[in-house]
Amino acid sequence: MLIDQFMLANPQFIDRLKSIIDEGPDAKDKVIRDYGGIVVEVSPDRYRIERDPYAYSIVVHPEGDEPESEEIQQLATDGKGTVFVDTRCLAMIDRELLDDSSLLDKYKQLWFSGQDKACRDLIRDNGGAVRYGFSRAGDELGVYVIPGQNIVALWPDVAEGTAAADAGSEA
Repeated sequence: MLIDQFMLANPQFIDRLKSIIDEGPDAKDKVIRDYGGIVVEVSPDRYRIERDPYAYSIVVHPEGDEPESEEIQQLATDGKGTVFVDTRCLAMIDRELLDDSSLLDKYKQLWFSGQDKACRDLIRDNGGAVRYGFSRAGDELGVYVIPGQNIVALWPDVAEGTAAADAGSEA
């Protein structure tokens, strides 16, 4: 699951999850999408996350299977959707962790007491990862996979301030 780090502390998000705790993954995926996140299925493995600030990309790949960053946008052609990152920090965790109410309550307590680093450490301690986005004003990252591989790539679908984005806003 890919989602803005704040959503893991958002009381409305947590309440919605608690209300469907016994439902299947599809119901939880819908709640995740409703709050700007996305779920991408990958096989169990050890993964690495490469963030390239120059290429504006984040790539999640199995350890030892690092794709060339120049080829990612050509290879990652299967669009899965978009993730919205308002706090500049993207959380990547197993969807199953959302069933752990005590973990979410602890995260929420840390978040609202201003302990952002402790929140990120809690995510890491539970097998997740965090990465900063690219824009201080927030990001809208397209999520793509390389067909037939366990490689997930994210990049801004529209880079603000570019000639293409500016031309589109004049229409």
